[in-house]
Amino acid sequence: MLILLLFGLLTPLFGASGPFDAIETEEILVDADTQGIELFVRIKKSKLKKDHQSPLVLCVHGATYPAETSFDLQLDGFSWLDYMAARGYIAAILDIRGYGRSTRPPEMEASPALHSPIVDTAVAVRDVTSAANYLLRKFEKERLNLIGWSWGTAIMAGYAAKNQKKVSNLVLYAPIWHRQTPSLISTNKSLGSYRLVSKEDALLRWSSGLSEDQKKEILNPTWQQIWAEATWRTDPLAMSEGFLRAPNGVIKDVREYWQLGLSTYEPTRIVCPTLLVVAQYDKDTPLYMTKALYARLSNSNRKSLKILDTGTHTVMLEKNRLELFEAVDSFMSQ
Repeated sequence: MLILLLFGLLTPLFGASGPFDAIETEEILVDADTQGIELFVRIKKSKLKKDHQSPLVLCVHGATYPAETSFDLQLDGFSWLDYMAARGYIAAILDIRGYGRSTRPPEMEASPALHSPIVDTAVAVRDVTSAANYLLRKFEKERLNLIGWSWGTAIMAGYAAKNQKKVSNLVLYAPIWHRQTPSLISTNKSLGSYRLVSKEDALLRWSSGLSEDQKKEILNPTWQQIWAEATWRTDPLAMSEGFLRAPNGVIKDVREYWQLGLSTYEPTRIVCPTLLVVAQYDKDTPLYMTKALYARLSNSNRKSLKILDTGTHTVMLEKNRLELFEAVDSFMSQ
């Protein structure tokens, strides 16, 4: 494990939601359970609150993009991670192996056609386990809150099902479940170890199905460009050749589980309070998936479903992002 960076920053006001406290940031490489694999973790917390007073929350990204530019991209001066730290959480993000600043498996340095899909959901759950164990030890906690986005919901739900005594609250934002409609990222082509994604395709997918009026209502083009530039900077290949690499293990799981009415975890094994959040115009994980999963969470001791009136699959980077932030904070703070 290597500590990369520790520094403080003072954040500005962000409108009616209240001021930021002084926030300190720590970046760490945590050893995975595989030799040679290190996992990037970023932690933000308030300098003005003692660690023992602060609940711990860990966030995991989706199938294609790293956690850094999903949860900690500063737009108008603050990110979702900043928001949580200002609310008193010890807030952390994790990049699964093969994503962002975590180690890329050696298969990603070769042609994708030479190897089968890598980094599936089972491997990702193991990476969450490594990061969660580190954070629980570091901050002397028995439990932590979990937030997963898109594919990250299957990862975090899988962890919660296996580690019932370690999870305080589970937030599944844009949850995946059994598919009745085609996936926007899956194809019928043979799968190599990873896939290549262009900025143009990513931005088209983001606005899929939106009318021009809806785009004006929901999207901020400047924010989208900030996100694209920051995300493509996380991959050396993307900086040199324009294509972001993303492991194909998740696509394999879509084919072998979600499209066949199967799942990578059992929802009835989740006993902690669970919040499901989905935006009205989400084409990646449509509302029918969220409702079906909600019905299966029969043993959660408190469950809630929040439908955001405006937003897409990527609402945390859109004009309506504060509604998402506030809904999650309200649920976890109960």
